[in-house]
Amino acid sequence: VCPRLRHFARGLAAAAGVAAPLSVVPLACQFLGPNHLVGVIQPRNFYVTDLLNFVVPTELQMVAPDAAVAITRRFTGNGSEWNGYLGLPLLLVCAYTAWRLRRVAVVRFFALLGAAMALLSLGPHLHVAGHDLRLPLPYLVVDHLPLFGNLLPNRLALYVDLCAAVLTAVFIDRVVMEE
Repeated sequence: VCPRLRHFARGLAAAAGVAAPLSVVPLACQFLGPNHLVGVIQPRNFYVTDLLNFVVPTELQMVAPDAAVAITRRFTGNGSEWNGYLGLPLLLVCAYTAWRLRRVAVVRFFALLGAAMALLSLGPHLHVAGHDLRLPLPYLVVDHLPLFGNLLPNRLALYVDLCAAVLTAVFIDRVVMEE
């Protein structure tokens, strides 16, 4: 492990040595330039993933019953930001994979990362069916830090999709193909 860690550290140092001088001017313009943004530009606790968005399809999905769309129209934000939908079958496949193959490092990593991103995408307070329950969530810790105030928590749900894709691929490779 130690030679790998040294190799990783050398590569990281080389990348930082190249990236730092190239990024100084653009970052200085972004954060210190004449037209830089000051303060929060989006309302807080608004563009968050509703808890039901993971299992209830919005009108943007190909199959979305009217009853489901009636629920999702109450979500905060707007339709283009309701990106948490995975569906119950895919969530069950991911949970089964995470449990059955929990000793596989890549499964543990992506299951934990996906769960963390899903939790953070919910924002500072839990929203269910468009109602803010005022139940504090872990994102509340970083919500008032510099730069995090302008991060839209619901966009973290896109990383949940990536994690679900990896878990599904491992499921197909290790479970379906071996049976």
